[in-house]
Amino acid sequence: MKVRKKDLQIIREDPIESFYQGIKSSATKDKYTRTLRRTLCDIFEDVLSKVFDHHFPVFVR
Repeated sequence: MKVRKKDLQIIREDPIESFYQGIKSSATKDKYTRTLRRTLCDIFEDVLSKVFDHHFPVFVR
């Protein structure tokens, strides 16, 4: 499977708002938000720690 330029589209909407529009229950929205936040923090942990080490040395030490 290949993705071609014609297959892509520019999205002007906030992706997280589009995601939330499909969720009716506030409890589900809260659960998915926590899961998304935890997952993204786990995935980007190394990147974020390097950014903080580089830009905020006072807070890291």
